Amino acid sequence: MNAAENRLSALQLPKLAIKELKKTRKVQQKITFYSPQTGFVESLNIREGFFVKPGTTLMSVANLSEVWVEAEVFERQASLVKTALPVTMTLDYLPGQKWQGQVVYIYPMLDAKTRTVKVRLRFNNEAGDFKPNIFAEIAIDTTSDKRTLIIPKEALIRTGNQDRVVLALGEGSFKSVEVSVGRYGSDSVEILTGLTDGDKVVSSA
Repeated sequence: MNAAENRLSALQLPKLAIKELKKTRKVQQKITFYSPQTGFVESLNIREGFFVKPGTTLMSVANLSEVWVEAEVFERQASLVKTALPVTMTLDYLPGQKWQGQVVYIYPMLDAKTRTVKVRLRFNNEAGDFKPNIFAEIAIDTTSDKRTLIIPKEALIRTGNQDRVVLALGEGSFKSVEVSVGRYGSDSVEILTGLTDGDKVVSSA
């Protein structure tokens, strides 16, 4: 009796069905199976009259109350990303709205083709705004208290072997100096060495 009950449990037979079988000692031709979670039917692999074997996936049910978003971070920015950092997400199909989430996992491998590192983000989706496979724009807040020296991105002259900027010395005099750069922003670039605070650089010519 116990062996039969354990086998039925291993086959994911509902506890109510097993209890009813023990009580009535009659085999039921129809048994109701309940989904272990609420959600949306993602795939339905079963039809009436199908023969089902152990291990057969009847359907996939996705719970979208919380979603994962996979973002790609450029190689030069990957060292700045840490778990638990706050994230802001915007969607093209819902313009003007922003959602807050956080970094929950950083993948250990770098994509050799795109030179990016994947990070996993988590967002609450109780309202059902997010659909699987949509594209999103992600901004990860990596702000730190460390002061850095930055210049406009157009002021940086990139050559094959080195990076340079043009200093404005005054009275129509200029000087080209070599610099080493750090992080890049949308409009600015961090200077690690070669300049000091207060130097005047030529941003365009």
